[in-house]
Amino acid sequence: MAAFLPSNALDAVVFEVGSTCTRAGFSGEENARVVCASAVGTYVDASGEEKRAIDLDHLCADVERRIKVRRLIHAHYEEREELVQRLLAHGFSALNANPKEFPVLLAEEAAASSVSRRRSAEMLFEGFGVPALCVARSAELAAIYAGRSSAVVVDMTAASSSAVVVADGVMQPRTLQTDKVGGAAIAQIFCKRIADGGINFDGMTRRAQGEGSRAALSQTLLSLRNDELMREVMESLGRVQPSRASSASSAAREARAPLEYLLPDGRVVSVGAEQATAPEAFFSELAGKHKPLQVLVLEAVKCAEPELHKDLLRNVVVCGDASCLLGLPERLEAELKFSAQLCAPTISSQVNRIAVHAAAAVVERKSSVWQGGSILASLGASHELWMSKREYEEHGGALISRKGLQSLQFM
Repeated sequence: MAAFLPSNALDAVVFEVGSTCTRAGFSGEENARVVCASAVGTYVDASGEEKRAIDLDHLCADVERRIKVRRLIHAHYEEREELVQRLLAHGFSALNANPKEFPVLLAEEAAASSVSRRRSAEMLFEGFGVPALCVARSAELAAIYAGRSSAVVVDMTAASSSAVVVADGVMQPRTLQTDKVGGAAIAQIFCKRIADGGINFDGMTRRAQGEGSRAALSQTLLSLRNDELMREVMESLGRVQPSRASSASSAAREARAPLEYLLPDGRVVSVGAEQATAPEAFFSELAGKHKPLQVLVLEAVKCAEPELHKDLLRNVVVCGDASCLLGLPERLEAELKFSAQLCAPTISSQVNRIAVHAAAAVVERKSSVWQGGSILASLGASHELWMSKREYEEHGGALISRKGLQSLQFM
């Protein structure tokens, strides 16, 4: 461990602040100790004092009726920075970790700008007083967890879907391909189909509230609960077919038995094959409004150096909440093999070697970015990877953009 870090630096705190979920824990551990919604609630207590809550699963009934919930996925730029700061503070508190005593590894989204990275450094050094900071892109950390130094990382979050090349451990920004259709949008399509069949999700929550549950929750908390429930139902029942042919076969769909899900109020949702396959939208253009996953991947590969195409197509890594859908990795592989035939020779010649990799366990796909951060932070430190507080004081937050994995030849 580098000399500018404290003696307990191996116990770095690892943060992943995602659009819908925040994870925090210590380096070297398999799972995050703190997992909460990326949302902050505000309410006024009996004395008239404004209070904030982040653990939204354990509120008293009176607070549930009055709380105003602000969500990171819907926040504008200035509000987003405030919410992230409060989520980080909650993570330190829940871990019982004094931020001045622990270096921090922070995962940032692939599309984050250098300005965003600088602001993160300012927040953690000035606001929390951390002794050292490493900021790593989510795609780099997902590749580390998958054990691949070069890969195309497909990150399927609630807010968006993206594909980007990681070469020798470092994300290549020019290859980044994004689409605004993510798990949340597909969950809405999925649950609308169920609602058209007679099941109304409005007013449902993750915990059974009994009669009058809608009146027991504020509108913003109710909205959060409904969105969480819709994603849970989709992740449990949604699926994609292994190929285009099976997806188009109406006879095959009719032969499959309906799927069932127990709602918090005790009702059972019965979902037919037509409804369960709503996530097929990930592989279609939706009337030209978005790019299918296979298009994102191939466009990312095309932006990379031709000599990398062979290794990249053999190492397509899928992660994120929406990647948990049954059959999705297999379908993506089939779509890539079909579409790659029409590409340049450096891609079309690899059709039979294309391979999509995803963790077998659902929880691992959801947390692969955090777990990759846990691995990276436990490997030790170097002057190039970590930025010390002394360096921040001497050079300012802009230096953080020259730190991290891009400063190393990571293997």
